[in-house]
Amino acid sequence: MRWLEYLPVLVAISVGVCVCIIAGLFIRRRLLTAGGGIFDCGMRKFTAQRSKPWSLGMARYLGDEFLWYRAFSLSASPVFRLNRRVMRLKLQRQVVGEELLELPFGDFVVSVASGVDATYYDLAMSAGSALGLTTWLEAGPRSDITMVDLAWH
Repeated sequence: MRWLEYLPVLVAISVGVCVCIIAGLFIRRRLLTAGGGIFDCGMRKFTAQRSKPWSLGMARYLGDEFLWYRAFSLSASPVFRLNRRVMRLKLQRQVVGEELLELPFGDFVVSVASGVDATYYDLAMSAGSALGLTTWLEAGPRSDITMVDLAWH
């Protein structure tokens, strides 16, 4: 039972590590939002074989690039980049079915294709952010943006 002597130290170390991780997540979010233009955005990747689960995150536009960051990561680098020149807008719809359990109520899902391969992405965001994304895509240098079934509510 000698290990019980070290229990307070182990608890203190565990609490300290948890506080450091939470503080790191908070500081990272503050640094990312300090530049402005960042918004909450869930992402799900589809390939020819299957779809991946939803991941929560944040996104921003930087020039001609759409940058996506994981919500729960200590890295300040985006995990995902898509260039506006190769993005094609496929579909916009409200969150439905089981997605209501995974995503915030009232979010919209915007499907975009990368144009490089057979991969496309579902991006979940607020109605205002979805409108901003379509406006950003339309304002880009490409003239062949495909918009299908866009229904803004």
